[in-house]
Amino acid sequence: PIDRTLPQIDKVRELERLSAENMPIVNSIIAEIDQQLGTTSKASFKGAENILKKANRESIKRQAPDYDVEHVRDALRFKTELNHLDEFKVMVDKVLSKGLEIIKLDTGKIAKPKEWGWRMAAMDIRMPNGQIVEYYASPKELGGVVKDAAHAIFSKWRNATEGYRNAHLAEYERDLQLSNQLYDQAWQAYLRKVGQDESAVLASWKNLEASVGSVTRSKLSLRSSASNKAAKSSCFVP
Repeated sequence: PIDRTLPQIDKVRELERLSAENMPIVNSIIAEIDQQLGTTSKASFKGAENILKKANRESIKRQAPDYDVEHVRDALRFKTELNHLDEFKVMVDKVLSKGLEIIKLDTGKIAKPKEWGWRMAAMDIRMPNGQIVEYYASPKELGGVVKDAAHAIFSKWRNATEGYRNAHLAEYERDLQLSNQLYDQAWQAYLRKVGQDESAVLASWKNLEASVGSVTRSKLSLRSSASNKAAKSSCFVP
């Protein structure tokens, strides 16, 4: 929905407009989730400065040279801090019940977090106006002051160039270690709360991954079938 020929700052303004249209839908979803589960959720819009930084981040551009503002999927993002990982299925069901399309599920980071150690699950959702937004979740033990402290460490390095990191490698590795320690301590607290060891929790998570994956694939298949039928019956000729 964004003209790719626009200057970057104008693309940001378009993201702001699209996000403002979608915020009532997002707030409705997380309010219903919190009422049903007793969870804590929050929606936010990534600031213009951070959108521009991400759109021009060296590490992203190296992998995807055409990446730009219109590709920033977490400009509008919302999160839920889960009491139990099984509640992620409720999140998926709630989004689908609103007639929204989940175009990507990212559930692998619960079992195998990335370098900074944060365990989370996320979905990319296509909104009615075409914007893609991000909805993510993690156990509440990994939120709050733990997330604030670890995110401050991550923010210190996320826009750093490869050259800068190499020049400050010892500091970078210390911060990586500290971030992982913070998240691991929080993860161990979650395991103690649910009274299971990691292997049991991850086995249950693997079953949940299969379940939500099956549901979303089924929805996408039905949507694709309906679109094909509509196209065949349409008198519109491009």
